[in-house]
Amino acid sequence: MLTISNPLSAGQVRSYHQKEFTAKEENYWAQRGVVAGEWQGRLAAQLGPARTVSAEDFAKLSHSQHPQTGEQVVRQRASYEHQDAAGNNLKMMEHRAGWDATCSAPRSVSLTPLVGTDQRVREAHRESVGVALDPFEHRTQARIGGNHPPSATGKFIAATFECDTARPVDGYVAPQLRARGVVSDITERDNGQPRASQPQSLAWQQFATAVCQSELTNRMRQLGYESTTGRSGAPETKGYTAGYLDISSPRSQQIREYLERTDRSGREAAETAAHSARDHKEIHSPREVIAAHRKLAAKFGYQAQPVVRAARERSQLEDKPVNSFDRVRESLTFSRAKNFEREAVVDERALIRDGLSRGIGVITHAQVRANLDARVASGEFQIVERSHIPDRPFTPAKTIEAEPEIVRRMQGGQNQIEQVLSHPRAMAVASVTVKKQDPIRCRGPKSFCPPFFPTQPAPITWRFPSVSRVCDERRTAAPLTAPRR
Repeated sequence: MLTISNPLSAGQVRSYHQKEFTAKEENYWAQRGVVAGEWQGRLAAQLGPARTVSAEDFAKLSHSQHPQTGEQVVRQRASYEHQDAAGNNLKMMEHRAGWDATCSAPRSVSLTPLVGTDQRVREAHRESVGVALDPFEHRTQARIGGNHPPSATGKFIAATFECDTARPVDGYVAPQLRARGVVSDITERDNGQPRASQPQSLAWQQFATAVCQSELTNRMRQLGYESTTGRSGAPETKGYTAGYLDISSPRSQQIREYLERTDRSGREAAETAAHSARDHKEIHSPREVIAAHRKLAAKFGYQAQPVVRAARERSQLEDKPVNSFDRVRESLTFSRAKNFEREAVVDERALIRDGLSRGIGVITHAQVRANLDARVASGEFQIVERSHIPDRPFTPAKTIEAEPEIVRRMQGGQNQIEQVLSHPRAMAVASVTVKKQDPIRCRGPKSFCPPFFPTQPAPITWRFPSVSRVCDERRTAAPLTAPRR
């Protein structure tokens, strides 16, 4: 699963680098001392830092400075206070340095290389994270400021680090393979102008999670491992008992208990629980941590070793050929039916995300993207032109073909039943409702409260690409076409 934090200040980013990313207690199994991260992204090649992340380069980029010259690339904003319309004092955040992105492997996948010592799995996870970051970078946008929409750039610079342990719970440091990194708040437009980056939405996290899980499961299958669906819906490696996985995930259990105790749920509540319900980091020797992992594994019959042995034997056998073309097409067809069941226009991220989830372990992001492009070229999907959006919105050709019939039925059903409210009465009711909801904007002689209804009903015009509005109006067309009572 890939998660992206809220914006981090320069001080938070530097603290993460020193205490989280490069600390020895984050990487016991690597047994190579302080962890050195790597720079990734198209902008890294242009800015020119060494491939290995140094503390000096990291500190400069946290202040939006060029890593070689120290020149200020993006102007920093100082923190300041102001009052809102209600008179409350609000403090604005200081310069935004970047975002913390974390891609965590499922628990069974973490146990396989760290306890089962199959380092091929660790490399497979590293490659999967790289594949997930590529479309993430491709959709990077620059903030222009004012009322100007963001501009697509397709460039970022990120410092990535690999960790192999979770935060300790009651003194036990569980094995947890995860890639962590900071995506810097710097991008560059086509004209060479550096700008701050536009924050990514939750939809990006879901999309990147689907890509990473699909790529990892596919690579695990090629290595001989079999997968099943876990409790959270993420793919888990077969061969581990639920009891062993649960006791190897004390941090997850700690967060679940906090949510139950506080009677809260949802993504924001989980993030709050992750920060509130956690023990202080403890420094253990690598020998102590590895010994604790093996002691727990012994209680459950050393499950990792048989899983690795079976996978190695399975990988030497000749696999049955998989018709990937048919699987890719079937998965994307399923995604089309799911997404267009209630929507007329769907973003390509949703189509690819659900297609990958349908064919997880067999198909890849590149295959689904290629099949989508081929079906767009054949006319099955039409691109809905929307400016300043990095992804292509699609609508099926059949939806466009159905538009005239939808319009005809709506027009035929107009004025067939009596109005529930007259137009003046509806305006009066709406005005009272809006004033109750936003009394500050609607008080005084010069009210900023917009009219809920226009003075005269505007004529409805129908034209592509407003297909989504057509389908929204179709939902209201049913009562209009009902017979008069």
